[in-house]
Amino acid sequence: MKKRALILSLVLATSVTACCFTGCSNNSDSGSEQSSTASVNNPNVQSEDEDTENSEDINTQPSEEESESTDSVDPATVDYSKVDLTIEYGDYEAINTLMNEMQEGKYDGKVIKIDGISSKMVTSCSIMEDKGEGEKIGVGYAIQGEENLDNYPTDGARVELVGVVVSNEYAVRSLSVPKDQLNVIKEPTT
Repeated sequence: MKKRALILSLVLATSVTACCFTGCSNNSDSGSEQSSTASVNNPNVQSEDEDTENSEDINTQPSEEESESTDSVDPATVDYSKVDLTIEYGDYEAINTLMNEMQEGKYDGKVIKIDGISSKMVTSCSIMEDKGEGEKIGVGYAIQGEENLDNYPTDGARVELVGVVVSNEYAVRSLSVPKDQLNVIKEPTT
């Protein structure tokens, strides 16, 4: 259950990152952006401004199809040497495309290699590319078997990782990365 909660939080962090994430998780004003982003990216979230008379009709349980997708990939059995997609450092457009197509399910079970910047959020991490002027975008990732974010790369570190696209019970996707497939290339300068 903890693993599913971690994956869900990773994907929510990815949604926040997708909306022109312009700062690190230490920004004090990012909370209001996160809550409004969640309602834009999740059709099951209803804003306070919307008419709530039909709120009983919102299906919060995953469909049978979505539930099946959660068990379609066992990260322990994946051959990480067979990479389906590689994103080079600084390729903003490629990670933007990946993010959009990944959430549509086009990369389910595919092995992805990314060279980018690791970013820690409150409960998750993302690997991102920087378009410049602070405009960053990325996808969530989780190190297999690692729940403590203190054991993840330093915020802002350049990393290379290889992971498989997995989805949780709500069909929210992120990368599952074995510990031996995550390498810190360069620590951030202070």
